[in-house]
Amino acid sequence: MSLEARRPRSWLRFVPALLLLALFVVGLSTGLAKEFSLTALKAHHHELHLFAIEHPFGAAALFVGVFVVVVASGMPVALILTVASGAIFGPVIGALLTMFSATVGATATYAAAYLAAGSSLQERAERSSPMVHRIIEGFGRNTFSHILTMRLIPLFPFGPVNIAAGLARVPAWPFVLATLLGEVPTAAIYAFFGAGLGRVLGEGQRPGLHSLHDPMLILPMVGLALLSLAPTVIGWARRRVKAAEIG
Repeated sequence: MSLEARRPRSWLRFVPALLLLALFVVGLSTGLAKEFSLTALKAHHHELHLFAIEHPFGAAALFVGVFVVVVASGMPVALILTVASGAIFGPVIGALLTMFSATVGATATYAAAYLAAGSSLQERAERSSPMVHRIIEGFGRNTFSHILTMRLIPLFPFGPVNIAAGLARVPAWPFVLATLLGEVPTAAIYAFFGAGLGRVLGEGQRPGLHSLHDPMLILPMVGLALLSLAPTVIGWARRRVKAAEIG
């Protein structure tokens, strides 16, 4: 059964979106979001890493729960949590946990917007945000490739894409699959960087310029530089495809 078939007809359909909005407001107004920082990671890395070793499943479940809530509500701390995943769990487990959590959180936002969506709400959102308008407009072409492209290009904020996809009522599975695949490079790069940072902290050192000789810190930076070229590469590929179609 599709989300459209299950969409409540009354005001209850707005409850998930209002709940996520309330979490966002509380997280920012109480200063809770500021607790997720590199400073906090440095201060508590040893305890968090030890807890993950002693309680691997509990620590992973707790991390996933926090990450899902953060992403679903739109609090701007997902990046530091991705770095923390590598520092606490290691690059591979950290990246996998981040990919799963980000996808679930994004899907929650998408579903909340989908349930609340109506023609008037969509029009209001498009008028208030040119970015949302451009994103929604692009869904009419190829949902999967459009979302995957936006996930791979850092220029598109994660949250607005989730909201726009829900308002446009794009199919669920292309959204979920494109989000999961699009998270692979970002999650891997930042988790790998976090693992390098965690190793430096575990050795009792203070991160600084002297740490940049560590391959686990240098390689992620190279990866970020390559990822920044994604818009150029994708634009070039699209031009080649169009040229081939015309020819």
